[in-house]
Amino acid sequence: MNIIDSLTAGFQALFRRMWLAAVPIVLDLAIWLGPKISAAPLIKAGFNQLEQIIPNNPAIAVVGSEEMLRVALSEAQAMLESINLASLLAVGQLWLPNIAGVLPVTGDEASILYLSTVVQFLAIVAILMGISLLIGVIFLALLGQTAKDEGVNVAGAIKQSLRQWLNLAAIYVPLGLMAFSIINFSLILGPFAYFILVFMLWVALYLTFIPQAVVLSHASPIEALRTSFVLVRLNFWSTLGLLLLTSLIRFGFGYIFGRLLSSTTGIVAAIVLNALLGTGLALAFCYFYNDRLSRYHQLLAKLRANKQHD
Repeated sequence: MNIIDSLTAGFQALFRRMWLAAVPIVLDLAIWLGPKISAAPLIKAGFNQLEQIIPNNPAIAVVGSEEMLRVALSEAQAMLESINLASLLAVGQLWLPNIAGVLPVTGDEASILYLSTVVQFLAIVAILMGISLLIGVIFLALLGQTAKDEGVNVAGAIKQSLRQWLNLAAIYVPLGLMAFSIINFSLILGPFAYFILVFMLWVALYLTFIPQAVVLSHASPIEALRTSFVLVRLNFWSTLGLLLLTSLIRFGFGYIFGRLLSSTTGIVAAIVLNALLGTGLALAFCYFYNDRLSRYHQLLAKLRANKQHD
């Protein structure tokens, strides 16, 4: 099964079970219509401190004029204050489609939860990302059952989700902390930071199949890391090609869907279409993973058979 075969199988499966897209649709509607979460007070306080160190600062000469810097800071502040942190419910680490997260924080002030302290911010982010990971696990389990041509068992997916959630958290939390530390360290390296970025992208490529290994194959954290590394190593170019092609599709259609977000009807259409597209692409990855894992097991069986004959 090549890249095109995987995409074809994914969307054919979606057409047979279009209700699978209901998970991201409901989640997007909840993010759009539900309470908003904003870190505007915290962001405003941080930018106020930055503005206080601008006057008579010799470092500004390197960046440009004081006025230019103030304009840039003002635009950055407005952008950050408009972010709805509720969008973290669908951060996409398990191929969970999301588009409502790009909508800015608007509406009645009573429906907006403002975070004013760092502790509140970190707590809310951790809770939302934890819930997002759990929803993603259940969603991926349903896709995995479909990709294996099994009957969909929602109760079974929910029952196994907690253990799989813990396994993924045991992988992603340390990796996230390591990535955060490496990024902070790279800031002092100047031009050499690009080498750090390339290294991190290379590592991320080899971690591509961790979610599938944990949810579809019920692997432990160590087994998932090993399985993902081996599958990518054996199928490097096809894995890279599938990632690039699906990213290009999502980016292209994401731009189109983004143009629809100016009206209520457009938002609903964008949510539905994006959910269908994203679910089809996620299914394609499940089919690709199953095919490459099956080939790997066949290779191992052949090597064992040859060893026994020798």
